[in-house]
Order: sequence, then structure tokens, then C-alpha cells
Amino acid sequence: MVGRDWAEWVIQDGPSIVVDRAAAAVLVTASSPLRVDALVHPYLAFPAAVSSYWAGRCSLHAGALAVDGKVWALVGQKEGGKSSTLGWFAQRGHSVVTDDLLIIDQGRALAGPRCIDLREEASRELGAGEELGVIGMRTRWRVRLGPIPACLPLAGWIFLSWADQLHVEPIPPGELLRRIFANRALSLIPPDPHVYLDLAALPAWEVGRPRRLDALPEVSRRILDLIQWGSETATKTAMPSATG
Repeated sequence: MVGRDWAEWVIQDGPSIVVDRAAAAVLVTASSPLRVDALVHPYLAFPAAVSSYWAGRCSLHAGALAVDGKVWALVGQKEGGKSSTLGWFAQRGHSVVTDDLLIIDQGRALAGPRCIDLREEASRELGAGEELGVIGMRTRWRVRLGPIPACLPLAGWIFLSWADQLHVEPIPPGELLRRIFANRALSLIPPDPHVYLDLAALPAWEVGRPRRLDALPEVSRRILDLIQWGSETATKTAMPSATG
């Protein structure tokens, strides 16, 4: 439940979370003490999404990767391989902006908690992650992340899907707008719908790939190729022509 100045989320077999706008406070009530790891993620995601909504920001269920000072959103459905892909990038020195909740403020992506939560198979394949036990109704293996700038410009979108073979398809603005709305963290009427039109004007692709962790190296290379191509294209588009 989200109101104008107050919001509450009651989690099945878990805590209740109340966000008080006037007091700028979050109250978490649980039957037993909660670990700090659980508060960092997933339980603070709801207060972050609510406070962002009140502030007129966009919050999406998505991860994000920073390359050359610009952020690319990585969007996938539940168990769609988003976190394992981000984990592969993190293990190779790339900057992960956020794992699960992407908040966008005036075209800038805000840094999320400095961690990625993997499932057991992905943790074994990547050789990374500290087992935390059951948090938020599933067992998690947490990869710790280093610091990054608090906000960086959002440059584009990568949507992940499962397919028999690796393939890439561009996403037109109309379809991109629909997908952005479908992946909002809160299904509420946005304070300023025009913000989403700006987001839908950014370059976007769908990357279909096999449902195998050993395909991650090839998939990640393709994603980096798309990011490089998108960045170069945006730079050329922004440059003035020789004729003025």
C-alpha cells in the first residue's frame, strides 16, 4: 500500500516495512532480529522505490552496468540470468551500478547497494559469492562490490531473454516504452509520465541467449559490443555536422 505520505509492505512469512515520508523514516517490524545483510537487500528495496516515487524519480526492477562513465540498464524477468550476468562482469573488473533496483533521476542512474545476490549454480560457475543462507524466501550467495560514483548518466538498455541460440534484436521506442512500464518497481501512475518518453528515446536491444552458464563469456562480449556501438553512435549523433 502506497499513499501520499505513508507506505507499507507486509511480506509473507517475513517482516512488515513502513515508510513515513514526513519523518523520513523506515520502520521494519519482524518476529526476530534481522541481519544487516537482509536489510541491505532485499528489504530496503521497497523504501528506496517508494521514496523515489515520492521524489518524482523512476524506479525499475533492473540491474545496471557502467562502461566508460555511462550506465546501461540490464533488464530480465525473474530467474532470467540478470544477476549471474552482472556477476560475470563484476568478476572481470567491470563496474556494476545495481543488481536488482535501478533508480533514475533526471536521466542519471543512482548507485544501488554494493552487492550482487546469486543463486547456488551461478555462484559455483563464477567461483564467487558468500553463502548467506535463506534471506527473502531464498538462499543467497552474495558478491561484494567496490565503490562507484553515486550517479552516472543512463545511456541505454539491454533486455535479456532465453533463446536456443545467441541473437540480438533492436527494440523500437514504442516497444521499449511498454517494456519500461512493465518493469516498474511500483505499478503506480508516475508523477511525470513525460520522463518515460525520454527513457524510451535511448538505444535498446534484446539479447536472446541459451539457458547455460557456460554461455556467459560469449553473451557478455556481445553485450559489451552493443554498448560500444551504442556509445559511438550516440557520440556521432551528438556531433554537429560540417555544414552546421
